[in-house]
Formats: sequence, C-alpha cells, structure tokens
Amino acid sequence: MSALKRLGGALNTLDRLAPSLGARAAFFAFCLPPPAFTRPDADRRFIARMQPILAEAEAISIPAADGRIQTYRWKTAKAERAGTVLLVHGWTGQALVMALFVKPLRDLGYDVVAIDLPAHGNSSGVQLNM
Repeated sequence: MSALKRLGGALNTLDRLAPSLGARAAFFAFCLPPPAFTRPDADRRFIARMQPILAEAEAISIPAADGRIQTYRWKTAKAERAGTVLLVHGWTGQALVMALFVKPLRDLGYDVVAIDLPAHGNSSGVQLNM
C-alpha cells in the first residue's frame, strides 16, 4: 500500500474519531509539498537539464517571516526593455521548472524573475499555506 493511501486512511479514521483534529491534520498534510526524492525519474532528468539556465541567473535570497525566499533574475540584453515578467511555479514545483520561458522572454526585451515558493526549490520551510 502506498504512503499516500496509508495517510488517507489514517486521516479518514482521525476524522471519524475527532473531526476537528482530523480537519487540522488534513490541512497540515495538504500544505506539505512532497519531497524531491519522490519525483518521477523524468522530472528529475528535466530538472537536471534546466540547471544551466538557472545557473545563469542572479540568485537573490529574500528574508521572510519564517526563513527566506529564493528568487532568480535574468536581465534582458536588449537596450529597450519591455518590462519585467514574474514566473511562479505550480504546486510541488520550483523556479527552474519555468526555465524554458526565460530565453524567449529575454529575447522579447523582458527581464525575468522566477521564485521558489516557501518549502519549494531552494527556499526554506517545510510547509506552504497560500
């Protein structure tokens, strides 16, 4: 039985025995992104291929209430800037999964900023509650 099914069963039992506690436990579990080692091999290979693009960025660590948020900035080479685009990954993602957008946006004259949300990528934390 998978860990996810066991967790679901435990939360279901807890919900029947103590609904308020079960709801809090389910919310806490929902806010925990799965660890990187649980990613499929294809995801890990993609992440490895995107590392050189991330390495080209200026890495900026921003202090936050519960740690730090890691951001990355790529400046356009164009003399006339079109503006700045913020790239935000989805659940369980990280900034580098957005790396394929960087070159086309820079070629159009945009500076690009990508962010690792809390508990994702290189940002600190273990839980994210949007």
